[in-house]
Amino acid sequence: MGSSLELSALYPSTISGDRLVEWRIVSANSLVSEDCFGQISLNVPPSQSLEVEFDSYSWSLESGLDVVFTTMLSSGESRVIHLELGTSSASGDDVQISAEIPKCRQVSVH
Repeated sequence: MGSSLELSALYPSTISGDRLVEWRIVSANSLVSEDCFGQISLNVPPSQSLEVEFDSYSWSLESGLDVVFTTMLSSGESRVIHLELGTSSASGDDVQISAEIPKCRQVSVH
């Protein structure tokens, strides 16, 4: 009787462009049909870069940390950027501000 099995494989690519992935199923005892093979065409988009420019920042006991910065994500897939600002000390990291920001914009956090 027949049975099914789902397999997966990671295909990391550091080179952008069209890639042709060939696949086949091979059996040691010839119980698998010889026509179990094929090709899949993948388009690997170029890597994106993220730039952050700190426009201004200040800190005071009265108002705490005030930061204004601009983020710029290069062309490609639109995605949300998760940003965390905080401090590091001998006792560990302390996140004071955590925000998700869109692809490209100026942000002010307090």
